[in-house]
Amino acid sequence: MLKTPSTKSVTSAAVQIGSGVAGAKLSDGVVAILPDSLGKMKKPALAIVALIAAASVNASTTGGQAVQAAFVGMAVKQGADAVSEALVPMIAPKNGSKTVNQFINAVVGHNASATVAASERFALNAPWNAPEPTFELMPNVEFSGL
Repeated sequence: MLKTPSTKSVTSAAVQIGSGVAGAKLSDGVVAILPDSLGKMKKPALAIVALIAAASVNASTTGGQAVQAAFVGMAVKQGADAVSEALVPMIAPKNGSKTVNQFINAVVGHNASATVAASERFALNAPWNAPEPTFELMPNVEFSGL
């Protein structure tokens, strides 16, 4: 089943993983612009459409493999998000002091650090989101009579 990786197989895997991650992130943008009338069906609907699209791609070339992996990334991301959104109201959070409970909370989506994407955590603390600094050269000096 496993074999020694070659340059070609590592490159192929890198293209597929990169494309899958890109597809997953792009799918969040697609969900954001889907009509609100779809409600909670936005994510499952996109997951199904992406699954059908992935199955329809001719993956005989590197470009085809990249496109297929992007659609798979979309389907996986939106499918996982839809499952989490369904589980959270059905399963109460567990006391987080035990490892098994921490695991269950993260799988269900109760664990904030597990459900907030690294990119979102970065964006919250990004320097461009900081308030504008104010500079006063001489804060206690009044100028008058010029």
